[in-house]
This record gives sequence, C-alpha cells and structure tokens, in this order.
Amino acid sequence: MYPTLHIGPAAIQTMVVLWFAGLWLGMDIASRTAARRELPHGFVDSALFWSLIAGVIAARLAFVIQYPESYRNDWMGLVSPQPESLNGMVGLIAGAGVMAWLAWRAGAAFRPLLDALAPGVGIMLAAIALAQLAEGSPVGLASDVPWAVDLWDATRHPVQLYIALPLLIAVGGVWFWRGERPFAGFDALLIGGVYALAVLVSSRWYESSTTVFDDFRREQVLAWIALLVIAVLGVWWSRETDYDGTQ
Repeated sequence: MYPTLHIGPAAIQTMVVLWFAGLWLGMDIASRTAARRELPHGFVDSALFWSLIAGVIAARLAFVIQYPESYRNDWMGLVSPQPESLNGMVGLIAGAGVMAWLAWRAGAAFRPLLDALAPGVGIMLAAIALAQLAEGSPVGLASDVPWAVDLWDATRHPVQLYIALPLLIAVGGVWFWRGERPFAGFDALLIGGVYALAVLVSSRWYESSTTVFDDFRREQVLAWIALLVIAVLGVWWSRETDYDGTQ
C-alpha cells in the first residue's frame, strides 16, 4: 500500500521503519513491565538484546540456506537491512531458545518472565503486521466492506489489521489491568492466544496461501496447534496452587 516514505530527498522503506519502531517500543514496554513487576529488568534488557541478535542472525542464515541463488553474485546482501529476506519462524525459534537459555542460566522464574515479555512481544507482532500492510502482503480477498483498502487494483480485506488491532487491544488490556491474575503465565498465554486466534480468523480472507494436507491453509494449521498448546498450558498452570495471583 505505502511501501516508501519520502522524507525530503530521502526514500525509506515503510516496512523497515515499522519493524524498527516495533522492536524499540516492544523492548521498552517489556523493560517497563519487568520493572513494574519487580523483576530484574536489567536482565530482561540484556536477554532481549541477545535474543534479538540471535534471532536476526538465524533468520537471515535460514533465508540464505533456503534461497542461496539470491546471494551467489551479491554477498553484501547478507548484511542488507531487508526484513523480507528473513525467515521469521526460524528467527522466532532461535530467539526464544536463547531467551530460555539465558533465563535458565540466571535462575529467573520462567513464567513471570514470560508475563513481563508478553506485552512487548505483542507490540512487535502488531508492528510486523502493520509493516506487511504497508508492503501489501499477504493480499486479502477483494471486498466492498467499508474498511476495505485499495490494493493491487481492487478494494480488499486489510487482513493485517485483523491481526494488529486485536493484539494492540490485548496488550492494552494487560498493561492497564492492575488486578490479580489467575496464575503465573496468564498474560503470556492471553496475548499468545489472541495472536493465534487472529491469525486463524484473518487467514480465511487471504487471496492465496500455502496449503497442507491438500485442503488446509498452513497458517490455520499452525494457529490451531498454537491454540491447543496454549489451552494445555493454561489448564496445567492453573492447577498449581503455589501462586498468589499478584502482579
């Protein structure tokens, strides 16, 4: 939709601006949440930084391995700031792995740490969705709903907004909710569940998508798996009685 921002003579990719804005704001929110909940926010800042570095490196290397022909004659492209040249899933797994390892080394309480990180991660995911909206990918089905956006010679469902808006509402609810939580890890499961549900619902309006098992969209299968894992964790964690519910 709006792939480029023109600031004077300079032209900057809107996607890059939104990615970096989301990362900065997400890390700031996570640090503030950790401080508010009396967690060692210095550790959170450091762990977020190294997890981000590991995630970006892993995401770029995975993309290079997946598409090596793109770099045979352009090795400088390995360090170019192109978000579309990242394998997001691999980067997310690598970053989460580094975060878990750092938390284990520091002896940090795992679920309170997840709760502290959850609002920041929600902001980052919302920023990624908005960056995709600016780029115009994925493409929504043609529609005449009042909130449709002009894209590729048609008015279409803004499928990225169907992900970003619920996430921002969930983050706002978690941030301003001062009451007791049912169990440690509740905020993380709430934001993760909202994201998975938003992906599940919004993907039905994708114009095209990779399918698995012949008839199922890949995004929907992954979302159902995520929701199942979140439900199992919610039941498991809620049965523990050694948590007083305070935040």
